Amino acid sequence: AGCGGVCVPVDGGCRSYEELADEMQLEAFDEMDGDGDGDVSLEEFALFMRAKVSSPAAASAALFRQLDLDGDGTITRYEYEAFRAAFDAAALASAPPSTAVA
Repeated sequence: AGCGGVCVPVDGGCRSYEELADEMQLEAFDEMDGDGDGDVSLEEFALFMRAKVSSPAAASAALFRQLDLDGDGTITRYEYEAFRAAFDAAALASAPPSTAVA
């Protein structure tokens, strides 16, 4: 069965971008940037995703294209942080309202 909605096939199942984002903390940018040049190439990203979440190359490439906001073939720290901020905002907006009673 394929993944429905916004998810990535990982380890024979599906993981949401939210689950992946939790694993890809901001500190992960430095780990993804294997050569330390300040940009993450598709190759660096795919290696990171394969090592961290056993993500297939096609799924990594699809996620990479979403992170590469300007389409130049690399992910900058700004693009990575902008993606994370947008994702966090979307997750917060879609969260169910609190049921706590004051």
